[in-house]
Parts: sequence; C-alpha cells; structure tokens
Amino acid sequence: MKTIRLNIQYEGSRYHGWQRQPNDMTIQQLIEEAITQLSGESTTVSGAGRTDAGVHALNQWANFKTESRIPPKNWYMALNSILPKDIRIMSSEECESAWHARFVPHQKTYRYSIETARVASPFQQAYVWHRHGDLQFASLQAAADMVVGEHDFSAFCAAHSEVKSKVRRVAVSEWQQEETRLIYTITGNGFLYHMVRMLVGFMVEIGSGKREINQMQIYLANACQSKTTFTAPPQGLCLYEIVYEEMPALLDIDANID
Repeated sequence: MKTIRLNIQYEGSRYHGWQRQPNDMTIQQLIEEAITQLSGESTTVSGAGRTDAGVHALNQWANFKTESRIPPKNWYMALNSILPKDIRIMSSEECESAWHARFVPHQKTYRYSIETARVASPFQQAYVWHRHGDLQFASLQAAADMVVGEHDFSAFCAAHSEVKSKVRRVAVSEWQQEETRLIYTITGNGFLYHMVRMLVGFMVEIGSGKREINQMQIYLANACQSKTTFTAPPQGLCLYEIVYEEMPALLDIDANID
C-alpha cells in the first residue's frame, strides 16, 4: 500500500468547497472519483484545508492510499487527464505511510483581495470582492495587528462549526495596497469555518467607519458572547500557501516537482 501526496490548485467558483457533500459537487469528490476511475479503488483523499464554497487554492496538499501499479510520479498526469481544467494536480509523489496532509503540523496562509475601483474588470470578478468606496487603510491595518497572537476566535466562525476549541494562533495578519487593490494576508496554525472571511468583513466595517476599532479587541477577547454579523464573499479568498514543519523525504526520487 502506497501513500501518495498531491499538490493541487483549483479555481473554486463552480464548487461547493473542498469537502465531499451529499448533494453538491466538491473538489475532494471529483479527485476521489478520478482515482477510482483510474485504479478501480475506492479511497479517501485527505486535504490539508477544507476551503469553503467558491474559495480558490494555489497550494492545497492532500494524500491518499493506493495499491495501484501506477507510478507515483505519473498520478498527476493521469488525474489531470480526467479532472476538469479548473482543478489541476501540480505534482504527485510517494511519501512515508504515516504522512497526513491535515495532521502533520503546518501553517496555512490565506489571501483575501478587495477591488476598490469604481468599475472592476470582468476578468477579476471571480477572484476579488468588488467593493467600491473609501476604506481607511490605517484602520484596517490597526485592526489586523490585533489579530496576531493566540486568541479564542469563537466570534469569528460560523454558528454550526463543530470544532470544540476555537483557540488559534496567528503569526501574520497584514494588509497591502496595490493601486486600487487591497490584499489581506493571514498565516496561522489553523482556521475555523468562515474565520478569514468573517475577520475581513469585520475589518472592512472598521475601515468604513461602521465600527470602532476597539471592538476588534472586544470580539477577540470573546467578551461580547456573540458572533460577528457580516461575512465577506467567498470569491476574494484563496488558500495561498501551506508550509509543513517537516516534509518527509520522497520515496520516489523522480517525482514530478514542476
């Protein structure tokens, strides 16, 4: 039995997120079905992150187990021949059997993009939240600075989140401005369901003057005993990078890394 590690990119507009759903098309479902079509095996593809519906990924990692004789370095080509073109396997490789994309310690980086121009290009619409209007950059960054560190993010997750502990550690939380584009980058050891989008929505309310900046501190301290009320739309969010503390040596030294 081999453990195969995949690096994946996807344009998430058409999909109901990563995780398999009973009645909706998802990234995990399509990859699992492609593996079954190639090998005749029923297997589970475990992803590092469970992105929401409409969210994109530039650097998703996943793993699955197989007894197939397909060479590990050829899985990416075989899967890409079946998968739709908005899902691409960028590399495939055999790794140690105990390696698991979700449970091996790692940090994720998400980026969220807001286009503030009066008119947004139609070629941008699937990748940005088009929000015309002034946002005070200094207020956005001041709010983002408060997010760094370890906090209980109970106020910044969907109501039906099943995770018991809402404590997460954030290493990077910052805004950048590139002409009319505002880009929020956040890096942490884990994220709750809708957490990044709710943080962005809350900061935008601060940046537009609808909230006082001290409210960010109150919500992060979980002192209000309520959740934020606004979630930024999904298309502006991208799983940008995943960095593992240890990446085990490849068992197939010729694995594709292009």
